[in-house]
Amino acid sequence: MPVLRQDESYLIGTAQAIKALEKKDKAYVLVISDSHGDYDRFYALLEAYGSKLDALIFCGDGSFDLVGIIEAMANESPDSPLPDKILPPVIAFVRGNGDAESYSYTYKGKNEVIIAPQAQNLTICGKKIFVAHGHKYSVDFGLDYAVEIAEKLGLDYFFYGHTHIPREKKLKNTWFINPGSCSRPRGGFPPTCALLKLYKDEKEAACHFYEIKENRFGNVDLKPMKI
Repeated sequence: MPVLRQDESYLIGTAQAIKALEKKDKAYVLVISDSHGDYDRFYALLEAYGSKLDALIFCGDGSFDLVGIIEAMANESPDSPLPDKILPPVIAFVRGNGDAESYSYTYKGKNEVIIAPQAQNLTICGKKIFVAHGHKYSVDFGLDYAVEIAEKLGLDYFFYGHTHIPREKKLKNTWFINPGSCSRPRGGFPPTCALLKLYKDEKEAACHFYEIKENRFGNVDLKPMKI
């Protein structure tokens, strides 16, 4: 069972898992944003693809949904295979403009608190990654401020949400990626997410966007799409 507690870095996972992710030769990462209370869809995505992931990045506005999933997995029996199927070893998430500063949940019969940070730094396969919801960086009006921050921090990737519109663009030396909204899309797009394959020895990741479609069995399928 994955450790469902927050590290001092605000990442969810063990220090060992976080360090291992930094040095992996390759990693598979799901990027989601703006679930806005659609717990069922968030859960269905992780149920379908969680076991394949090395990390999950959630860009805010729906942190309650993520914490709810973490609590559900924390209360599974110790021998249950479900937590390993649903949750990857490392989770990065940030506070959206519609999220609280912290959330409480039950873990092994005790009350735990998860802090929702405004921004999150992590390293995957040696790549410097920054996660923010985006409202503090004026992403509704462009990426100028985000580019300024990325240059100062020497980032390889800047993940954000807030606009509910999927986007991928390289500016200066940083890739700016918005997975869109998995629940309330805008701009004529369907519900979307992004899957990335990062490689230690390759400068740029393979980033693919997917339409989230519900199938007749009530589960979700991911349909590749261009943005």
